[in-house]
Amino acid sequence: MKPIANLICFTLIFTGAYAFAETFSNEVLTLDVPAGFEGPTSGSPGPGAKVVAYSKPHAGFDGGTLFQITTYDFGSSLEGMPEEERGNASEHYLGQFLGGVERKRTAFLASTPERIKLGGLPASRVMWTGNFNGMPVSGVMYCVVIGTTVVTLHTQDIDDAPPENRRAAIEAFEALRVKVSN
Repeated sequence: MKPIANLICFTLIFTGAYAFAETFSNEVLTLDVPAGFEGPTSGSPGPGAKVVAYSKPHAGFDGGTLFQITTYDFGSSLEGMPEEERGNASEHYLGQFLGGVERKRTAFLASTPERIKLGGLPASRVMWTGNFNGMPVSGVMYCVVIGTTVVTLHTQDIDDAPPENRRAAIEAFEALRVKVSN
């Protein structure tokens, strides 16, 4: 390898640039799972719903940083939705998903939803804090409507966890690639 190539490789490995362990892909999206996240585990909480989760363990805690992708295919009820309505829908569904997190936390607080773009589509993001089993935890949740599918992306961890774990999850979520057109 040439000296400059060695330097670039060394810099990427040791300066905090995030490596990706694998690629997650389904019918509507593709995203890179950060290195060190283990999984996936998956389930289906209901018709049209799929949950895929990874976690990155860290010392001193039974669990780890969550990296979760949830999809709900609503079928024809979301077909042809204009872009502005997709932004509103992403905020609406984000509130519903966030309600599930809130019900399992005490001292729960959430930011006002922020409109962003994910994969070039209107999306919403919220940051939250709370307590789980007496421990302070916090997270970031995203929601985007892709075609006829509502997608939520969620990362959470205890507040004492290495912050680079959550930063890697956030970076991966914000680099989501869309496979289907709206």
